[in-house]
Amino acid sequence: MGKLAKLYKYRALGGASAEFTLDILANDRIWFAAPSSFNDPFDCKLPVPTQFSPETWKALLPRLFPGTGIDLSDWNPQSDPPEKLKALVDLLATLTHAPRGASFDEVLSFMARGLVARAAAQVDEAAGVLSLSALPDNMLMWSHYADCHRGICLELDVDAARLPRLSPVHYANDNPGFDEAVEAIALHQWNAERPGLLADMAYKVIANDLDRSSIYYWTGQWLYAKSADWSYEQEWRSVLDRSGHFEFPAEALTGVIIGCSVRDESIDLLDQAFKRRQRTPAIYRARRKNGVFGLDIVEV
Repeated sequence: MGKLAKLYKYRALGGASAEFTLDILANDRIWFAAPSSFNDPFDCKLPVPTQFSPETWKALLPRLFPGTGIDLSDWNPQSDPPEKLKALVDLLATLTHAPRGASFDEVLSFMARGLVARAAAQVDEAAGVLSLSALPDNMLMWSHYADCHRGICLELDVDAARLPRLSPVHYANDNPGFDEAVEAIALHQWNAERPGLLADMAYKVIANDLDRSSIYYWTGQWLYAKSADWSYEQEWRSVLDRSGHFEFPAEALTGVIIGCSVRDESIDLLDQAFKRRQRTPAIYRARRKNGVFGLDIVEV
């Protein structure tokens, strides 16, 4: 999908959401949410693998035990581990509360699952996501995200907004491909040292600027991947290296579409917000089409 000129953000005007929606209009800033707040429990959730091949173990071990001086270059992972490595694993089994009597492989599996789980949890601290749509007239999105057509839809100029790491979401029936657990381990190690790494790698994957052999390839896919069930949203997302507000130029907000069932008191709130702006966007109304299920977007 090529780059679009305009993207849209559906917002409610009732209840607790009203304050945040009006803040966007008054202060030209928008919230990038932590993945834990999403309504899709699969979104940005890295799976935690439970089985690792011997070859994967050989790649994982230097990351699990950095600075130990254990040379694994000549080790055949199908054979018994070096004594120094086995002694270290036995010690760590006690420190990490691995299952009593567990084998060498079981202890390593236990430790790796813990590291990968922590890496997956760090996604919530390492990314803030702004979800937008290519469509201003999707009736389901008006219902789900704009308070049953009682809210608004913001029109943003893509070039003027300068949204970071903007890319369309990839929809599929299957999870993004999984090759090596080392990718998630690498995320766990590097993200604390280099804030923004996850977001950068994810965007490079989507932009076809990261080779499939990279240890971050698999991890990066997850920030822009969703189930095909969500494809009706035609989502584009922008990713920061943290959750929080993102300020955009006033000219980036080019239009506000008012829902077809908006309440009078909401119109009054919008009028007050527009008066505080230095630059007033174009105002549209969504109106029900005659004879068919659909919406017309009409400038007022």
